[in-house]
Amino acid sequence: MLGELHESGFAGQWVPQDTAVLIVHGIGNKHPFDTLDQFARTLVETCRASGRNAITMTHFTAAKPSRGTGGFWYDNFIRLTFGPQQPRVDIYEYYWAYQTGDKASLSDIQNWVTNVTGGARRFYRDNAEFGRQYGDSSPFFAKKPGGNTPSPHTNFRSFRYWFFITTVAHVIPATLGAVTGTLRFLSRIPIVGWGFDWLLHQVEEREVTAIANVIGDIAIYNTTDAKSKFYAVRKAILDGAVNALRYLLEPVKATGPYLPEDWPYGRVILAGHSLGSQISFDAINRLNHLVHQGELRGCDNEGYFTDGTARLKLQNMKHISDTLCGLVTFGSPLDKMAFFFREQTEKDEYLRRQLIEHFHGFKQRPWSERETDPSKRLVAPPQLFSRLFDDIRWRNYYDRGDLVSGALDYYQKVVNVDCRFRPSMSLGEFYVVLALCLAVAALVFAWMALIWNARQWLLLFLKGTGAEWMTKLRELSVADAWLLGFCVLLLVVAAAVPLAAFAARFTHSNYWGCRRMFADIVDEFLLPSQPPRHTTQSTVAPAGQPTEARAASATTECPHSHRAAG
Repeated sequence: MLGELHESGFAGQWVPQDTAVLIVHGIGNKHPFDTLDQFARTLVETCRASGRNAITMTHFTAAKPSRGTGGFWYDNFIRLTFGPQQPRVDIYEYYWAYQTGDKASLSDIQNWVTNVTGGARRFYRDNAEFGRQYGDSSPFFAKKPGGNTPSPHTNFRSFRYWFFITTVAHVIPATLGAVTGTLRFLSRIPIVGWGFDWLLHQVEEREVTAIANVIGDIAIYNTTDAKSKFYAVRKAILDGAVNALRYLLEPVKATGPYLPEDWPYGRVILAGHSLGSQISFDAINRLNHLVHQGELRGCDNEGYFTDGTARLKLQNMKHISDTLCGLVTFGSPLDKMAFFFREQTEKDEYLRRQLIEHFHGFKQRPWSERETDPSKRLVAPPQLFSRLFDDIRWRNYYDRGDLVSGALDYYQKVVNVDCRFRPSMSLGEFYVVLALCLAVAALVFAWMALIWNARQWLLLFLKGTGAEWMTKLRELSVADAWLLGFCVLLLVVAAAVPLAAFAARFTHSNYWGCRRMFADIVDEFLLPSQPPRHTTQSTVAPAGQPTEARAASATTECPHSHRAAG
């Protein structure tokens, strides 16, 4: 249970060692430093509200080697300090949006959506069993009353499943095409057409492009086909995330022998929002393989720190998982990625199935059926595939009003925290708005049918040529043209208002301003004296106080309430 933010909760407490936080942004048209600003600002405000008013923020740059050109580039980061002799907290941003911007066209996205939904249909039974096995808490499954424990008797809501993939595959693209097509048609109406022409350009240049970039980010990064034109982009994004981690984890010197002071940080925390959580997850998986291959400088192939010849102990750390010891995800779609986008295999592809299972291992539950036939079993040598980071602390923050995120049921050793944001519009109010807008749209259509011959317009819409359209439009009087424009405007408003109301309920961006989530991050990842490890229960006392002292306390106003799910 996340408690209230205590006004003096962090007084007298600070990080025990030099710490780095690497934050990975999510989907959309992000700009450099957006994520760095949002994360650092709320973290500092949270600490100051809890008694750390003397925090100093300093802008630094880091000269990083460019692995492609051999030169250097400069990364910007923010350093938090509390006195000259105190350990520092350095906050870095991994910015990758420039690699996907305008790369995917609407036709590319439609092809990707078609392939994904086709796979969802093809592996319908596998997905249903997959969700039942791990007690999927998504809307596609109905839990037994009084519990969330996995059960083979959990009801799979097949209608919702088929309705969802049909909507994604057909309704959304058709609606987008219908809006632009309607505006293109209305722009030809005499006198009022210029207004619709302007609106058409606004929709095409801003909204359609924004949607293409948002969905395009998901489509590009979730490309697993090496033959795809997007595969190189995905690889570059993941390589960049791994390199950003390596900079924080490897000793400063390029060659040994190494000394304990050559390591820049005693603790590294990786945080990812939205699609950034998937990139973060994949980066840890990749890092696991790099360590086993002996490719992480300053570590042997078992993950222990070394000076180049013998193992070292750095303060209270001797293993790479003592330094990279925390993963924070918020607004994460990882469960939905596992459900819809995981690589599927046919029944007879037992070797490919095991190869995939071995290669993607970090905190992942078995996603495919265990091979019981010894003659078909593929051995995974521990020195190559043991999970080095499975015991690090992972807390996943989600909200039921955020359709992107959810509890992560397909992973192990993760604590899911339900933020329970309070949206500006209740569900009941949203349904009232939706009903009123549907009623307005129905009345407008009925009115239009009474004024004009509905059958003629319907036939013209379905079968009419461009010349027939122009002939019909010329027959309209100026009054009819204005009346038609007014009716269409009412329909546009009836469609836009529910969308705006839905946006008011969508909480995917609320995490950035939630101080109690940030107070929990400080408590669970930054303040512990020892490297944080997974525990089945989250802290039950108010965040920002020692556990034994957290009882009734003064609180700082926060517009959200939260509940932790173990």
